[in-house]
Amino acid sequence: MNSRKRTPPRRERRRHSRSRSRESRHQSRSPSPSPRRRPRKSRSRSHSPRHGSHGHDSPRHGSHRSRYSPGFGPKEPSPRRAAPNYSISGKLAEDRLLRNGVTLKYDEPSEACRPTVRWRMHVFKDDKQVEVFQVSDMIVGHESCSKQHAVIQHREVSTDLGYGNYSTSIKPYIIDLDSTHGTFINSTKIESGRYIELRPMDIIKFACSTREYVLLSEDQLQEDKPK
Repeated sequence: MNSRKRTPPRRERRRHSRSRSRESRHQSRSPSPSPRRRPRKSRSRSHSPRHGSHGHDSPRHGSHRSRYSPGFGPKEPSPRRAAPNYSISGKLAEDRLLRNGVTLKYDEPSEACRPTVRWRMHVFKDDKQVEVFQVSDMIVGHESCSKQHAVIQHREVSTDLGYGNYSTSIKPYIIDLDSTHGTFINSTKIESGRYIELRPMDIIKFACSTREYVLLSEDQLQEDKPK
């Protein structure tokens, strides 16, 4: 007997190969078990490099400083803050001196005191009394007089009596407020900005006015009256 196997005919080979290819297709189409999905990592936006960083990967221009740039070198010390100033500024005095939109030139001193005796200003012209002022403000109607010409101020003054004894009294003083034509006492021009004591029967004149002003107290008037 012949031991060689007979080869199938060509048609059978083709059928056999076709069946195998169908089986392989069927096996390839069979669903494979789905693998477990891994949790996705949360995506975060990459942080942009800070402004002025020296990183080599930064595409921005001017990130690298040269020694010729204005920011190179030691920093200048910051200016020191001014210390608080608690000294007197004079703002309160300005508000106090403001009257009806006009700033007064004069401010009462600390020794200013109200007189205990009543005083009156007697006005004379051509040796005749024309007016008597009992108020503090007087209007002198003359062109040569300044708007704020002079002030009559009563001040409390202490007098040294010796041996450690002092006496206080209230006396009238006059001060010229830097007027244009000045103030006169007994035909003598007084220094502006300085207190001058007024004595009984002193004659006061303002600028070029011909009127004479005499400051008298009620006690002096009673003494001058005939008995």
